[in-house]
Amino acid sequence: MPPNIDELNARWNARIQSTSGPSRVSSLRDAIDRHIRREDTLYFGGAWARPNAALFELCRRYWGSDPNFTLATPALGNQFVVPIHGQLVGKAISAIHATIFPAPAPNPVYVEACRRSLTEFEDWTMQTLALRLQAAALNLPFLPTHSLGGSDLGDELKQREQFTTVENPFGEGDIGVVPALYPDVTIVHGLAADESGNTLICPPYYDNSWAVYAAKRSVIVTVEKIVEPEFIRRYAHLTRIPAHVVSAVCEVPMGGHPTSVPGNPVPEIGGYVDDYEFLGELATAAKCPQDLDDWIRNWITGCPSHSDYLDKLGVARANALRRKTAANNWPREAKTVLQGKRRLEVSRAERQAIFAARQIRQRISEAGFTTVLAGLGLSSLAAWVAVFLEQQEGTAVELLVESGIHGMVPCPLDPFLFNYRNLETARSLGDIHQVLGVMTAGHRNRTLGVLSAAEIDRRGNLNTTRIGDVLLTGSGGANDVASGAAEVLVTVPHHPRRLVDQVEFVTSPGSRVRTIVTDRVVMTRDDDAFTISSVYRSADDDDADTEIDKPDFFGTPDEHTDVTCMALPTVDELTLLRLFDPDGFFLD
Repeated sequence: MPPNIDELNARWNARIQSTSGPSRVSSLRDAIDRHIRREDTLYFGGAWARPNAALFELCRRYWGSDPNFTLATPALGNQFVVPIHGQLVGKAISAIHATIFPAPAPNPVYVEACRRSLTEFEDWTMQTLALRLQAAALNLPFLPTHSLGGSDLGDELKQREQFTTVENPFGEGDIGVVPALYPDVTIVHGLAADESGNTLICPPYYDNSWAVYAAKRSVIVTVEKIVEPEFIRRYAHLTRIPAHVVSAVCEVPMGGHPTSVPGNPVPEIGGYVDDYEFLGELATAAKCPQDLDDWIRNWITGCPSHSDYLDKLGVARANALRRKTAANNWPREAKTVLQGKRRLEVSRAERQAIFAARQIRQRISEAGFTTVLAGLGLSSLAAWVAVFLEQQEGTAVELLVESGIHGMVPCPLDPFLFNYRNLETARSLGDIHQVLGVMTAGHRNRTLGVLSAAEIDRRGNLNTTRIGDVLLTGSGGANDVASGAAEVLVTVPHHPRRLVDQVEFVTSPGSRVRTIVTDRVVMTRDDDAFTISSVYRSADDDDADTEIDKPDFFGTPDEHTDVTCMALPTVDELTLLRLFDPDGFFLD
Protein backbone atom coordinates (compact mmCIF):
# COMPACT_ATOMS: atom_id res chain seq x y z
CA MET A 1 0.00 0.00 0.00
CA PRO A 2 1.60 3.36 -1.02
CA PRO A 3 2.24 5.87 1.75
CA ASN A 4 -0.18 8.74 2.23
CA ILE A 5 2.10 11.64 1.31
CA ASP A 6 -0.35 14.29 2.47
CA GLU A 7 -0.65 12.68 5.87
CA LEU A 8 3.13 12.29 6.22
CA ASN A 9 3.62 15.90 5.14
CA ALA A 10 1.15 17.08 7.76
CA ARG A 11 2.97 15.08 10.42
CA TRP A 12 6.33 16.41 9.19
CA ASN A 13 5.15 20.03 9.32
CA ALA A 14 3.74 19.46 12.77
CA ARG A 15 7.14 18.33 14.00
CA ILE A 16 8.84 21.39 12.47
CA GLN A 17 6.40 23.71 14.21
CA SER A 18 6.54 21.90 17.55
CA THR A 19 8.73 22.83 20.48
CA SER A 20 11.61 20.61 21.58
CA GLY A 21 10.29 20.05 25.08
CA PRO A 22 8.11 21.50 27.81
CA SER A 23 7.62 25.23 28.16
CA ARG A 24 10.25 26.79 30.39
CA VAL A 25 8.82 30.31 30.19
CA SER A 26 9.00 32.18 33.47
CA SER A 27 8.92 35.69 34.77
CA LEU A 28 12.35 37.01 35.63
CA ARG A 29 11.45 37.36 39.29
CA ASP A 30 10.15 33.79 39.54
CA ALA A 31 13.21 32.42 37.75
CA ILE A 32 15.56 34.08 40.23
CA ASP A 33 13.45 33.07 43.24
CA ARG A 34 13.21 29.46 42.05
CA HIS A 35 16.77 28.83 40.87
CA ILE A 36 19.15 31.03 42.87
CA ARG A 37 20.15 30.28 46.44
CA ARG A 38 22.22 32.11 48.99
CA GLU A 39 26.00 31.53 48.69
CA ASP A 40 25.64 30.32 45.09
CA THR A 41 28.38 30.79 42.54
CA LEU A 42 26.67 32.78 39.78
CA TYR A 43 28.13 33.22 36.31
CA PHE A 44 26.91 36.21 34.29
CA GLY A 45 27.86 35.98 30.62
CA GLY A 46 27.89 33.67 27.66
CA ALA A 47 28.00 36.24 24.85
CA TRP A 48 28.78 39.86 23.99
CA ALA A 49 25.37 40.76 25.47
CA ARG A 50 25.37 40.98 29.25
CA PRO A 51 22.33 39.81 31.33
CA ASN A 52 22.02 43.13 33.14
CA ALA A 53 18.26 43.01 33.75
CA ALA A 54 18.80 39.71 35.57
CA LEU A 55 21.70 41.24 37.52
CA PHE A 56 19.54 44.17 38.63
CA GLU A 57 16.59 41.91 39.50
CA LEU A 58 18.92 39.78 41.63
CA CYS A 59 19.92 42.96 43.46
CA ARG A 60 16.27 43.86 44.08
CA ARG A 61 15.48 40.42 45.46
CA TYR A 62 18.49 40.19 47.79
CA TRP A 63 19.16 43.80 48.71
CA GLY A 64 20.14 44.17 52.35
CA SER A 65 20.24 40.42 53.03
CA ASP A 66 23.99 39.55 52.77
CA PRO A 67 23.58 36.48 50.49
CA ASN A 68 27.37 36.04 50.11
CA PHE A 69 27.28 35.22 46.41
CA THR A 70 30.36 34.33 44.42
CA LEU A 71 29.97 36.30 41.21
CA ALA A 72 31.93 35.26 38.11
CA THR A 73 32.05 37.19 34.85
CA PRO A 74 34.76 38.18 32.33
CA ALA A 75 34.52 41.87 33.15
CA LEU A 76 33.18 43.56 36.27
CA GLY A 77 32.27 46.76 34.44
CA ASN A 78 30.29 49.84 35.43
CA GLN A 79 27.00 48.07 36.16
CA PHE A 80 28.46 45.53 38.62
CA VAL A 81 29.06 48.28 41.18
CA VAL A 82 25.45 47.73 42.25
CA PRO A 83 25.86 44.25 43.82
CA ILE A 84 29.38 45.04 45.07
CA HIS A 85 28.25 48.28 46.74
CA GLY A 86 25.24 46.47 48.18
CA GLN A 87 27.57 43.89 49.77
CA LEU A 88 25.81 41.03 48.01
CA VAL A 89 29.09 39.55 46.72
CA GLY A 90 31.57 37.81 48.98
CA LYS A 91 33.88 36.88 46.13
CA ALA A 92 34.30 38.17 42.57
CA ILE A 93 36.01 36.10 39.89
CA SER A 94 36.89 38.11 36.78
CA ALA A 95 39.57 39.31 34.38
CA ILE A 96 38.63 43.00 34.68
CA HIS A 97 37.30 44.95 37.66
CA ALA A 98 37.09 48.56 36.57
CA THR A 99 35.16 51.47 35.22
CA ILE A 100 35.18 50.57 31.54
CA PHE A 101 33.24 53.54 30.16
CA PRO A 102 33.99 56.38 29.49
CA ALA A 103 37.62 55.26 29.97
CA PRO A 104 39.26 52.30 31.69
CA ALA A 105 40.13 53.26 35.26
CA PRO A 106 40.09 51.85 38.80
CA ASN A 107 36.53 51.89 40.10
CA PRO A 108 36.18 53.49 43.56
CA VAL A 109 33.56 50.94 44.62
CA TYR A 110 35.82 47.99 43.83
CA VAL A 111 38.85 49.71 45.34
CA GLU A 112 37.00 50.30 48.61
CA ALA A 113 35.45 46.80 48.70
CA CYS A 114 38.91 45.28 48.27
CA ARG A 115 40.58 47.64 50.76
CA ARG A 116 37.98 46.88 53.46
CA SER A 117 37.91 43.13 52.61
CA LEU A 118 34.19 43.34 51.89
CA THR A 119 34.70 41.41 48.64
CA GLU A 120 37.50 39.04 47.72
CA PHE A 121 38.71 39.65 44.17
CA GLU A 122 40.12 36.62 42.36
CA ASP A 123 41.96 37.79 39.23
CA TRP A 124 42.15 35.88 35.96
CA THR A 125 42.82 36.64 32.33
CA MET A 126 40.16 36.68 29.65
CA GLN A 127 41.27 33.44 28.06
CA THR A 128 42.11 31.48 31.20
CA LEU A 129 38.68 32.21 32.68
CA ALA A 130 37.07 31.01 29.44
CA LEU A 131 39.31 27.91 29.48
CA ARG A 132 38.09 27.04 32.98
CA LEU A 133 34.49 27.09 31.80
CA GLN A 134 35.35 25.11 28.67
CA ALA A 135 37.05 22.46 30.81
CA ALA A 136 33.93 22.13 32.93
CA ALA A 137 31.68 21.96 29.86
CA LEU A 138 33.88 19.18 28.42
CA ASN A 139 33.88 17.41 31.81
CA LEU A 140 37.66 17.71 32.03
CA PRO A 141 39.49 18.49 35.28
CA PHE A 142 41.72 21.13 33.66
CA LEU A 143 42.97 22.58 30.39
CA PRO A 144 46.45 23.83 29.41
CA THR A 145 47.29 27.46 28.80
CA HIS A 146 50.18 29.62 27.56
CA SER A 147 49.10 32.43 29.90
CA LEU A 148 49.91 33.22 33.55
CA GLY A 149 53.49 31.86 33.54
CA GLY A 150 56.21 34.26 34.69
CA SER A 151 53.77 36.61 36.41
CA ASP A 152 52.69 37.46 39.95
CA LEU A 153 49.17 36.90 38.68
CA GLY A 154 50.04 33.26 38.05
CA ASP A 155 51.95 32.96 41.35
CA GLU A 156 48.96 34.33 43.27
CA LEU A 157 46.66 31.80 41.60
CA LYS A 158 49.15 29.04 42.47
CA GLN A 159 48.82 30.02 46.12
CA ARG A 160 45.06 29.65 45.74
CA GLU A 161 45.65 26.23 44.14
CA GLN A 162 43.97 27.52 40.97
CA PHE A 163 46.97 27.31 38.64
CA THR A 164 49.95 25.02 38.33
CA THR A 165 52.37 23.62 35.79
CA VAL A 166 52.66 19.99 34.69
CA GLU A 167 55.23 18.14 32.67
CA ASN A 168 54.42 17.98 28.98
CA PRO A 169 53.77 14.24 28.42
CA PHE A 170 54.39 14.56 24.68
CA GLY A 171 57.53 16.69 24.61
CA GLU A 172 59.96 18.76 26.60
CA GLY A 173 59.17 21.37 29.20
CA ASP A 174 56.21 22.18 31.43
CA ILE A 175 52.84 23.65 30.56
CA GLY A 176 50.48 25.70 32.73
CA VAL A 177 47.05 24.29 33.52
CA VAL A 178 43.88 25.84 34.97
CA PRO A 179 41.08 23.92 36.74
CA ALA A 180 37.48 23.56 35.60
CA LEU A 181 34.98 26.11 36.94
CA TYR A 182 31.43 24.89 37.63
CA PRO A 183 28.99 27.71 38.48
CA ASP A 184 25.89 26.76 40.43
CA VAL A 185 23.80 28.95 38.13
CA THR A 186 24.63 30.53 34.77
CA ILE A 187 22.67 33.58 33.60
CA VAL A 188 22.77 34.52 29.90
CA HIS A 189 21.05 37.15 27.78
CA GLY A 190 20.19 36.25 24.19
CA LEU A 191 18.31 37.83 21.35
CA ALA A 192 15.42 35.35 21.09
CA ALA A 193 14.30 31.94 22.30
CA ASP A 194 11.36 29.63 21.87
CA GLU A 195 9.27 28.52 24.84
CA SER A 196 11.47 25.49 25.42
CA GLY A 197 14.63 27.63 25.66
CA ASN A 198 16.43 27.16 22.32
CA THR A 199 18.25 30.48 22.26
CA LEU A 200 19.59 32.69 19.46
CA ILE A 201 22.72 34.70 20.21
CA CYS A 202 24.34 36.95 17.63
CA PRO A 203 28.13 37.15 17.38
CA PRO A 204 30.69 38.04 18.57
CA TYR A 205 30.46 35.33 21.18
CA TYR A 206 33.03 36.71 23.65
CA ASP A 207 33.22 34.09 26.46
CA ASN A 208 30.82 31.87 24.47
CA SER A 209 28.30 29.41 25.88
CA TRP A 210 30.68 27.17 27.84
CA ALA A 211 29.26 28.38 31.15
CA VAL A 212 25.82 27.16 30.10
CA TYR A 213 27.10 23.59 29.82
CA ALA A 214 29.25 24.01 32.94
CA ALA A 215 26.39 25.01 35.27
CA LYS A 216 25.88 22.51 38.09
CA ARG A 217 22.23 23.24 38.80
CA SER A 218 20.43 25.82 36.66
CA VAL A 219 20.63 28.02 33.58
CA ILE A 220 18.50 31.16 33.38
CA VAL A 221 18.13 32.66 29.93
CA THR A 222 16.71 36.13 29.35
CA VAL A 223 15.88 37.22 25.81
CA GLU A 224 14.57 40.21 23.96
CA LYS A 225 11.67 38.17 22.60
CA ILE A 226 10.14 34.71 22.84
CA VAL A 227 9.42 33.42 19.33
CA GLU A 228 7.85 30.46 17.58
CA PRO A 229 9.89 27.29 16.86
CA GLU A 230 10.01 27.97 13.12
CA PHE A 231 11.72 31.30 13.85
CA ILE A 232 14.46 29.45 15.73
CA ARG A 233 14.86 26.99 12.85
CA ARG A 234 15.20 29.86 10.39
CA TYR A 235 18.19 31.15 12.38
CA ALA A 236 19.51 27.76 13.52
CA HIS A 237 23.08 28.88 12.72
CA LEU A 238 22.76 31.37 15.59
CA THR A 239 21.28 28.93 18.11
CA ARG A 240 24.06 28.73 20.70
CA ILE A 241 22.03 27.31 23.58
CA PRO A 242 19.81 24.20 23.22
CA ALA A 243 16.61 23.89 25.23
CA HIS A 244 17.62 20.81 27.19
CA VAL A 245 20.22 22.71 29.24
CA VAL A 246 17.88 25.64 30.04
CA SER A 247 16.01 25.83 33.35
CA ALA A 248 14.03 29.02 32.73
CA VAL A 249 13.56 31.38 29.78
CA CYS A 250 12.33 34.92 30.42
CA GLU A 251 11.17 37.52 27.91
CA VAL A 252 12.96 40.69 29.01
CA PRO A 253 13.01 43.47 26.39
CA MET A 254 16.13 45.65 26.67
CA GLY A 255 17.47 42.99 29.03
CA GLY A 256 21.07 43.90 28.23
CA HIS A 257 20.68 47.62 28.94
CA PRO A 258 22.77 49.68 29.67
CA THR A 259 25.24 47.66 27.55
CA SER A 260 24.69 46.62 23.95
CA VAL A 261 22.98 43.58 22.45
CA PRO A 262 24.05 42.56 18.92
CA GLY A 263 21.06 41.93 16.71
CA ASN A 264 21.74 43.10 13.16
CA PRO A 265 21.83 39.51 11.77
CA VAL A 266 18.20 39.09 12.90
CA PRO A 267 16.46 42.22 11.57
CA GLU A 268 13.00 41.11 12.78
CA ILE A 269 14.23 41.80 16.31
CA GLY A 270 17.42 43.86 15.99
CA GLY A 271 19.81 45.02 18.67
CA TYR A 272 20.84 48.22 20.40
CA VAL A 273 24.01 50.08 21.30
CA ASP A 274 25.51 50.87 24.69
CA ASP A 275 23.75 53.64 26.59
CA TYR A 276 26.82 55.82 27.11
CA GLU A 277 24.88 58.49 28.98
CA PHE A 278 23.57 55.93 31.46
CA LEU A 279 26.98 54.27 31.91
CA GLY A 280 28.61 57.66 32.37
CA GLU A 281 26.10 58.69 35.04
CA LEU A 282 26.73 55.42 36.87
CA ALA A 283 30.52 55.91 36.66
CA THR A 284 30.12 59.40 38.15
CA ALA A 285 27.80 58.18 40.91
CA ALA A 286 30.30 55.46 41.84
CA LYS A 287 32.75 58.15 42.99
CA CYS A 288 30.56 59.08 45.98
CA PRO A 289 28.75 56.50 48.18
CA GLN A 290 25.79 58.81 48.80
CA ASP A 291 25.41 59.58 45.10
CA LEU A 292 25.56 55.86 44.33
CA ASP A 293 22.93 55.13 46.99
CA ASP A 294 20.68 57.72 45.32
CA TRP A 295 21.35 56.26 41.87
CA ILE A 296 20.56 52.72 43.03
CA ARG A 297 17.40 53.90 44.76
CA ASN A 298 16.32 55.68 41.58
CA TRP A 299 17.07 52.88 39.08
CA ILE A 300 17.15 49.59 40.99
CA THR A 301 15.61 49.29 44.44
CA GLY A 302 13.11 52.06 43.68
CA CYS A 303 11.96 50.24 40.53
CA PRO A 304 9.93 47.22 41.68
CA SER A 305 10.49 45.37 38.40
CA HIS A 306 12.22 45.50 35.03
CA SER A 307 9.00 46.87 33.56
CA ASP A 308 9.22 49.84 35.93
CA TYR A 309 12.88 50.24 34.95
CA LEU A 310 11.85 50.38 31.26
CA ASP A 311 9.11 52.90 32.04
CA LYS A 312 11.68 55.13 33.68
CA LEU A 313 14.07 54.64 30.76
CA GLY A 314 11.37 55.63 28.28
CA VAL A 315 10.43 54.37 24.83
CA ALA A 316 12.12 57.27 23.05
CA ARG A 317 15.47 56.59 24.69
CA ALA A 318 15.24 52.85 23.99
CA ASN A 319 14.35 53.47 20.35
CA ALA A 320 17.23 55.92 19.97
CA LEU A 321 19.64 53.20 21.11
CA ARG A 322 18.17 50.82 18.51
CA ARG A 323 18.56 53.37 15.71
CA LYS A 324 22.30 53.78 16.30
CA THR A 325 23.31 50.25 15.33
CA ALA A 326 24.28 50.96 11.71
CA ALA A 327 27.93 51.87 11.13
CA ASN A 328 27.17 53.96 8.05
CA ASN A 329 25.08 56.40 10.10
CA TRP A 330 28.15 58.13 11.51
CA PRO A 331 28.34 60.88 8.83
CA ARG A 332 24.84 62.04 9.85
CA GLU A 333 26.06 62.54 13.40
CA ALA A 334 29.41 64.07 12.49
CA LYS A 335 28.34 67.70 12.08
CA THR A 336 26.74 67.73 15.52
CA VAL A 337 29.47 65.77 17.25
CA LEU A 338 32.37 67.70 15.68
CA GLN A 339 30.81 71.13 16.21
CA GLY A 340 33.38 73.35 17.93
CA LYS A 341 35.89 70.51 18.33
CA ARG A 342 38.67 72.09 16.28
CA ARG A 343 41.77 72.97 18.28
CA LEU A 344 45.28 73.99 17.31
CA GLU A 345 47.37 72.74 20.23
CA VAL A 346 48.53 69.13 20.37
CA SER A 347 48.05 67.44 23.74
CA ARG A 348 50.58 65.11 25.32
CA ALA A 349 48.14 62.23 24.91
CA GLU A 350 47.83 63.01 21.20
CA ARG A 351 51.61 63.04 20.84
CA GLN A 352 51.81 59.72 22.64
CA ALA A 353 49.13 58.14 20.46
CA ILE A 354 50.72 59.29 17.21
CA PHE A 355 54.25 58.37 18.28
CA ALA A 356 52.92 54.90 19.16
CA ALA A 357 51.04 54.66 15.86
CA ARG A 358 54.24 55.42 13.95
CA GLN A 359 56.11 52.71 15.82
CA ILE A 360 53.30 50.23 15.19
CA ARG A 361 53.53 51.01 11.49
CA GLN A 362 57.29 50.61 11.57
CA ARG A 363 57.06 47.22 13.27
CA ILE A 364 54.38 46.06 10.81
CA SER A 365 56.71 47.00 7.96
CA GLU A 366 59.85 45.50 9.49
CA ALA A 367 58.42 42.28 10.91
CA GLY A 368 55.49 41.64 8.59
CA PHE A 369 52.80 41.43 11.26
CA THR A 370 49.40 40.57 9.81
CA THR A 371 47.25 41.31 12.85
CA VAL A 372 47.32 43.90 15.64
CA LEU A 373 45.51 43.48 18.96
CA ALA A 374 45.28 46.48 21.28
CA GLY A 375 43.84 47.00 24.73
CA LEU A 376 41.38 49.61 25.94
CA GLY A 377 42.18 53.30 25.73
CA LEU A 378 45.03 55.16 24.09
CA SER A 379 46.68 51.93 22.93
CA SER A 380 43.64 51.07 20.83
CA LEU A 381 43.52 54.56 19.28
CA ALA A 382 47.19 54.27 18.31
CA ALA A 383 46.55 50.86 16.75
CA TRP A 384 43.47 52.11 14.89
CA VAL A 385 45.38 55.02 13.34
CA ALA A 386 48.35 52.82 12.41
CA VAL A 387 46.32 50.04 10.82
CA PHE A 388 43.98 52.44 9.02
CA LEU A 389 46.92 54.26 7.42
CA GLU A 390 48.72 51.00 6.59
CA GLN A 391 45.59 49.62 4.93
CA GLN A 392 45.28 52.83 2.91
CA GLU A 393 48.71 52.06 1.48
CA GLY A 394 47.73 48.49 0.64
CA THR A 395 49.31 46.65 3.58
CA ALA A 396 47.54 43.39 4.45
CA VAL A 397 47.09 43.90 8.19
CA GLU A 398 43.95 43.60 10.31
CA LEU A 399 42.76 44.63 13.77
CA LEU A 400 41.72 42.16 16.46
CA VAL A 401 39.56 42.71 19.56
CA GLU A 402 39.75 40.18 22.38
CA SER A 403 35.96 39.72 22.52
CA GLY A 404 36.06 37.89 19.17
CA ILE A 405 36.34 40.57 16.48
CA HIS A 406 38.68 40.20 13.49
CA GLY A 407 39.23 42.66 10.67
CA MET A 408 37.05 45.58 11.79
CA VAL A 409 37.38 49.09 10.39
CA PRO A 410 36.84 51.33 13.46
CA CYS A 411 33.79 53.56 13.20
CA PRO A 412 34.58 57.29 13.59
CA LEU A 413 33.25 59.38 16.49
CA ASP A 414 33.44 56.56 19.06
CA PRO A 415 36.75 55.48 20.69
CA PHE A 416 35.15 52.74 22.80
CA LEU A 417 36.91 49.45 21.97
CA PHE A 418 33.62 47.54 22.20
CA ASN A 419 31.71 49.98 20.00
CA TYR A 420 28.70 48.09 18.62
CA ARG A 421 29.02 49.68 15.20
CA ASN A 422 32.47 48.16 14.73
CA LEU A 423 30.76 44.77 14.45
CA GLU A 424 29.25 45.73 11.12
CA THR A 425 32.66 46.42 9.57
CA ALA A 426 34.36 43.21 10.81
CA ARG A 427 35.54 40.44 8.49
CA SER A 428 34.75 37.73 11.03
CA LEU A 429 33.16 37.46 14.47
CA GLY A 430 34.18 34.68 16.83
CA ASP A 431 35.05 34.40 20.51
CA ILE A 432 37.88 34.79 23.01
CA HIS A 433 39.47 31.46 22.12
CA GLN A 434 39.58 32.30 18.42
CA VAL A 435 41.15 35.73 18.92
CA LEU A 436 43.29 35.37 22.06
CA GLY A 437 43.98 31.67 21.79
CA VAL A 438 44.50 31.11 18.07
CA MET A 439 45.02 34.40 16.23
CA THR A 440 47.12 35.99 18.98
CA ALA A 441 48.94 33.03 20.52
CA GLY A 442 48.54 30.18 18.05
CA HIS A 443 51.50 28.60 16.28
CA ARG A 444 50.86 30.58 13.08
CA ASN A 445 50.25 33.93 14.74
CA ARG A 446 51.87 37.07 13.36
CA THR A 447 50.25 39.35 15.90
CA LEU A 448 51.63 42.57 17.33
CA GLY A 449 50.14 43.23 20.76
CA VAL A 450 49.70 46.89 21.76
CA LEU A 451 49.22 47.38 25.49
CA SER A 452 49.26 50.03 28.19
CA ALA A 453 49.70 49.74 31.93
CA ALA A 454 49.76 51.60 35.22
CA GLU A 455 53.45 50.64 35.53
CA ILE A 456 56.16 49.19 33.31
CA ASP A 457 59.64 48.29 34.48
CA ARG A 458 63.08 47.87 32.91
CA ARG A 459 62.30 44.22 32.08
CA GLY A 460 59.10 45.17 30.28
CA ASN A 461 56.84 43.71 32.98
CA LEU A 462 53.41 45.35 33.23
CA ASN A 463 51.26 46.08 36.26
CA THR A 464 47.51 46.56 35.90
CA THR A 465 46.51 44.74 39.10
CA ARG A 466 47.28 46.88 42.14
CA ILE A 467 49.55 49.54 43.61
CA GLY A 468 49.62 49.55 47.39
CA ASP A 469 46.05 48.99 48.52
CA VAL A 470 44.58 50.45 45.32
CA LEU A 471 42.93 47.85 43.13
CA LEU A 472 43.64 48.67 39.48
CA THR A 473 41.76 47.38 36.44
CA GLY A 474 42.98 43.77 36.22
CA SER A 475 44.56 41.90 33.36
CA GLY A 476 41.71 41.63 30.90
CA GLY A 477 43.39 40.01 27.92
CA ALA A 478 46.75 41.72 28.51
CA ASN A 479 48.46 38.74 30.12
CA ASP A 480 47.18 36.49 27.32
CA VAL A 481 48.60 38.91 24.73
CA ALA A 482 51.91 39.41 26.56
CA SER A 483 52.28 35.64 26.95
CA GLY A 484 51.43 34.66 23.40
CA ALA A 485 51.74 37.42 20.80
CA ALA A 486 54.69 37.40 18.44
CA GLU A 487 55.75 40.79 19.84
CA VAL A 488 54.42 43.47 22.17
CA LEU A 489 54.58 47.27 22.04
CA VAL A 490 53.68 49.20 25.20
CA THR A 491 52.63 52.84 25.33
CA VAL A 492 52.42 54.81 28.60
CA PRO A 493 52.65 58.49 29.56
CA HIS A 494 56.19 59.68 30.29
CA HIS A 495 56.08 59.86 34.08
CA PRO A 496 58.28 58.45 36.88
CA ARG A 497 55.28 56.69 38.43
CA ARG A 498 54.62 54.88 35.17
CA LEU A 499 58.23 54.03 34.25
CA VAL A 500 59.61 52.26 37.30
CA ASP A 501 62.61 50.15 38.18
CA GLN A 502 60.41 47.22 39.24
CA VAL A 503 56.65 46.99 39.03
CA GLU A 504 54.86 46.32 42.30
CA PHE A 505 52.90 43.43 40.79
CA VAL A 506 53.65 41.59 37.54
CA THR A 507 50.29 41.26 35.84
CA SER A 508 51.80 40.57 32.41
CA PRO A 509 55.35 39.30 31.77
CA GLY A 510 57.65 41.53 29.72
CA SER A 511 59.66 38.96 27.78
CA ARG A 512 57.89 39.75 24.47
CA VAL A 513 57.92 43.54 24.89
CA ARG A 514 60.25 45.02 22.28
CA THR A 515 59.17 48.66 22.14
CA ILE A 516 58.07 51.22 24.74
CA VAL A 517 56.55 54.51 23.57
CA THR A 518 55.80 57.56 25.70
CA ASP A 519 54.91 61.11 24.73
CA ARG A 520 58.64 61.92 25.01
CA VAL A 521 60.68 58.91 23.89
CA VAL A 522 60.74 55.63 22.04
CA MET A 523 62.73 52.85 23.69
CA THR A 524 63.66 49.62 21.96
CA ARG A 525 65.00 46.40 23.40
CA ASP A 526 68.59 45.48 22.70
CA ASP A 527 69.25 42.01 24.10
CA ASP A 528 67.65 42.38 27.54
CA ALA A 529 67.97 46.16 28.00
CA PHE A 530 65.89 49.05 26.69
CA THR A 531 67.68 52.00 25.13
CA ILE A 532 66.30 55.23 23.75
CA SER A 533 66.05 55.25 19.98
CA SER A 534 63.95 58.38 19.41
CA VAL A 535 63.21 61.54 21.38
CA TYR A 536 60.79 64.44 21.19
CA ARG A 537 62.01 67.92 22.07
CA SER A 538 59.65 70.85 22.30
CA ALA A 539 60.65 74.45 21.71
CA ASP A 540 60.69 74.93 25.50
CA ASP A 541 63.27 72.21 26.14
CA ASP A 542 66.70 73.25 27.40
CA ASP A 543 69.16 71.12 25.45
CA ALA A 544 71.59 71.08 28.34
CA ASP A 545 69.22 69.74 30.98
CA THR A 546 65.97 68.18 29.85
CA GLU A 547 63.55 65.53 30.95
CA ILE A 548 64.72 63.50 27.96
CA ASP A 549 68.36 63.62 29.10
CA LYS A 550 67.35 62.21 32.49
CA PRO A 551 64.61 59.73 31.61
CA ASP A 552 63.86 57.98 34.89
CA PHE A 553 65.70 54.65 34.72
CA PHE A 554 66.19 53.74 31.07
CA GLY A 555 69.45 55.59 30.74
CA THR A 556 70.42 58.32 28.35
CA PRO A 557 70.55 58.00 24.59
CA ASP A 558 73.61 56.00 23.54
CA GLU A 559 75.97 58.43 21.81
CA HIS A 560 77.22 55.57 19.65
CA THR A 561 73.81 54.85 18.18
CA ASP A 562 71.57 56.93 15.96
CA VAL A 563 68.89 58.62 18.04
CA THR A 564 66.26 60.30 15.92
CA CYS A 565 64.13 63.28 16.84
CA MET A 566 60.39 62.74 16.56
CA ALA A 567 58.38 65.30 14.64
CA LEU A 568 55.05 66.60 15.84
CA PRO A 569 51.94 64.78 14.55
CA THR A 570 50.97 65.77 11.04
CA VAL A 571 47.61 67.30 10.18
CA ASP A 572 46.55 64.04 8.53
CA GLU A 573 47.51 61.97 11.58
CA LEU A 574 45.78 64.35 13.98
CA THR A 575 42.64 64.58 11.88
CA LEU A 576 42.26 60.81 11.85
CA LEU A 577 43.07 60.45 15.54
CA ARG A 578 40.62 63.16 16.59
CA LEU A 579 37.92 61.72 14.35
CA PHE A 580 38.11 58.51 16.37
CA ASP A 581 37.93 60.39 19.71
CA PRO A 582 36.27 63.79 19.10
CA ASP A 583 35.22 64.23 22.75
CA GLY A 584 38.73 63.60 24.04
CA PHE A 585 37.92 60.66 26.32
CA PHE A 586 41.53 59.52 25.92
CA LEU A 587 43.17 62.47 24.15
CA ASP A 588 42.56 65.46 26.42
